[in-house]
Amino acid sequence: MTRRPLVSVGERRSRDGILRPTRQIMLLGLGSLLAMTLAILVVVTLVLQSSLDRQAWRQVDIDTRIGWHMLHEHGDRAIIRNGHLTFGDLPSSSLTAVPDDLQRVAGGTATIL
Repeated sequence: MTRRPLVSVGERRSRDGILRPTRQIMLLGLGSLLAMTLAILVVVTLVLQSSLDRQAWRQVDIDTRIGWHMLHEHGDRAIIRNGHLTFGDLPSSSLTAVPDDLQRVAGGTATIL
């Protein structure tokens, strides 16, 4: 009786050197799993980035609305009068407390030019 050498199933090759179907199926499955994992990672990254961008723009919009509300407390309209921006009867240069109040309330920064 001739004994065959012990070889794992995955390492067996047919006589012409081509991988056996079990090894091919295993490699195909691992490759597919890797490709699917990469695709999911890309999609999740894009969705998170989009969500963070929307959230940042929403916060900018809120901070801008708060700033305009604080400025409108000093006058209903922003007008350029004699080359200077004014809110109501006050020139913008006299509204130095508004940026500080905005930073305290909304956490953002503002500059009135």
